[in-house]
Amino acid sequence: MWLFIISDTATFTACLFAYGFVRNATPNWPRPFHGITNVAVLMLILLTSSVTMIFAERYAEMGDKAKAFRWAMITALCGILFAALHIRKWIGRIGEGMTLFHNPWGTPLFSSWFS
Repeated sequence: MWLFIISDTATFTACLFAYGFVRNATPNWPRPFHGITNVAVLMLILLTSSVTMIFAERYAEMGDKAKAFRWAMITALCGILFAALHIRKWIGRIGEGMTLFHNPWGTPLFSSWFS
């Protein structure tokens, strides 16, 4: 599990560095976002699901199947909520004219980096 977390962190860090490089190299990068509330909520859900998974793993190691299952289900619910909020965000952006290969702000790479 720790190896997966470390590799996932390294991959995410590499993606952030690549995004920063492309953003700085593009002089007309759009700034269509009005706030970070949705991003903050998504990050909170992501961190919460990590903690609930740790609880599930600990209870599983202790042999308490009921508590392990409960914490695993809470983790799954956090994952479903995370995915639903991402879908909601994409539906909003598609409504503004953005797709994977086109966006209304004119920078071709912006839509492919949007997450």
